[in-house]
Amino acid sequence: MRGGGLGWDRAMSDSPYILTRSEVEYERRWKLLHDDLRNLANSISLLNILHECKRTYLVEMNVSPAFYNTIEEALWSHVVVSTWKYFDKRRDVYGLSKHLEWVSKHLEIFTVESKARRFGLTIDHPRILGSSDLTLDDLAAYRRRYDSQRSSSKRIEEARHTVYAHRNESLLKANSKGVSLKEIKVAFNCIFWILDQISVCWDGTHYFAAVGNIGDITETLRIVKTFREKGGYSHAFNRKSARYIDKGDIK
Repeated sequence: MRGGGLGWDRAMSDSPYILTRSEVEYERRWKLLHDDLRNLANSISLLNILHECKRTYLVEMNVSPAFYNTIEEALWSHVVVSTWKYFDKRRDVYGLSKHLEWVSKHLEIFTVESKARRFGLTIDHPRILGSSDLTLDDLAAYRRRYDSQRSSSKRIEEARHTVYAHRNESLLKANSKGVSLKEIKVAFNCIFWILDQISVCWDGTHYFAAVGNIGDITETLRIVKTFREKGGYSHAFNRKSARYIDKGDIK
């Protein structure tokens, strides 16, 4: 892990030490990217749970296919569009290519000395010891990791165009296989790893992508399955609701 050092609560905005314009800009970028990645991580995890549920609760999910299919399609669209943002070289903040360029032009704020200054500490302080500067060699390694996703990013791009109905026939022919959720996960891990490395060099803080409490859908389906096995859905729903459910609608 590049960067090293101990992590602490991020409180740059409350720091009594004046931040440079570049440091303020990085703080803005950090929050935007961090929050967006957390939302993307939640969507990927929930989509993965839905796919896993089909193996165990397919009968229960078919009680209301319109509901689950709509949720799955909405999640897939969000995951594809959100992941593609990081490979879109036209974007400034979310486009990882331009973000790496921005970081390379402001390496002075990713040094051990600048980190110590922001926290009002000396470079031999325990929180600073073990830290290291972010270098051009590091960024070159991150760029190679980013470029390793080139083939997947093409398929993600085509999927994104399909979501928005901007079909590019040349791309479609080159990527007829389509993109899988597994590829999306690999691309996400690549993006997350790069941004986490930069964050650690900035202030010792790791990106946080732990998902929220999204396991309720599995528990709900488990309960519905239990009712079905005990004599039908009437144990769980009244007759009026059951009629709507049989039609695949949520009322």
